[in-house]
Amino acid sequence: MLRKVFSVLHLSLFYTKIRVYILNNLRTKFEYRFKKKKINLSSEKPNIVLLGIPSFANLGDQAILLAERVFINEIAEEYNLVEIEEKDVPRIVNSLQCKLKKKDIVMYHGGGNVGTMGLDQEYRRRIITKKIDKVPIVSFPQSIFFSKKLNNELKRSQEAYKNDNFSLILRENYSMGQANILFKNVQTELTPDIVFYLLKEKKYKFLSKYNGKKILLVIRNDKEKEITDTYIDKIFNFLLRNGYLATRTDMSYPGKTISENNRTMVVRKKLSQFEENDIIITDRLHGLIFSILKARPVIALKNSNYKIESTVKTWLNDCPLVYFITDPTVENIKHALQKIEKIDKEKVYKWYEHINFDDLYAPLIDSIKQE
Repeated sequence: MLRKVFSVLHLSLFYTKIRVYILNNLRTKFEYRFKKKKINLSSEKPNIVLLGIPSFANLGDQAILLAERVFINEIAEEYNLVEIEEKDVPRIVNSLQCKLKKKDIVMYHGGGNVGTMGLDQEYRRRIITKKIDKVPIVSFPQSIFFSKKLNNELKRSQEAYKNDNFSLILRENYSMGQANILFKNVQTELTPDIVFYLLKEKKYKFLSKYNGKKILLVIRNDKEKEITDTYIDKIFNFLLRNGYLATRTDMSYPGKTISENNRTMVVRKKLSQFEENDIIITDRLHGLIFSILKARPVIALKNSNYKIESTVKTWLNDCPLVYFITDPTVENIKHALQKIEKIDKEKVYKWYEHINFDDLYAPLIDSIKQE
């Protein structure tokens, strides 16, 4: 009986998602056709038009935007940067297509929204790749996820991405492999998540005020969560019993919509929280990346998809600060903490010193500087 109830509930949730996807797609098409909006571009300088600016409370996405700005301002300082919020993307397409000049570039906000994990963004990106044909379109580093239950969505993206000017930058090897299978005719390149680029500012302070006892648990509470609350409670209680000062948080901003008025402040505040702790335990990709930005030892836990595991294997296998755990038992957490106690600071310093940003981000740099 219970099995039947859960089966019905599962189907109900699935079809609710389908209805949401359909409504969002219809809304995007309506905005494209009937709620048109004009865009102003510089006539004196070439433009980079950055589409998909987030307003939601995910601080990882907000950090991506801040890093994208740093990257563009450094790599393409001769360009005029124009930013378009994600909700306005369908509305400006026609105006954008009319006003683009030969040397302009269109870029799309990075993250993990290629596929069915972020269909709102996927709908908008499809419109761009279908309608913009004059200039290069470059996606900042992405992860890919297409649900097998929504196979028609993959076919729609494959059709939309048939644009010779479109470059899809992937942020870890699993997504790169998926892109090469799913989008064989699309130009694909591999670079780290763009938030890693903030390391170039060298604002990290390795183990400053470190005593090894303050631990921050950055645990997700959404559809990508895999570790159960029971496991988290066990880990939390183990830490408290063994003299650690443990705090739990997430990568969401508890306030209202994030805007230009508070974006930098809330991201900096979250980064400060990482710096105030000695060790981070997280199942969030940008929880891992924020730990690297602040040079904090991090125990990275597996989430419901491959993003963290693939990021570690692609870019952080040799980083002395990262301890990846697939099975988050108390014993495995304890073992990782024992390793952290013996961390070699010199190896950490050398790892940071040997990061070559020009090499890591060469494909993205080349996509902007192409003639």
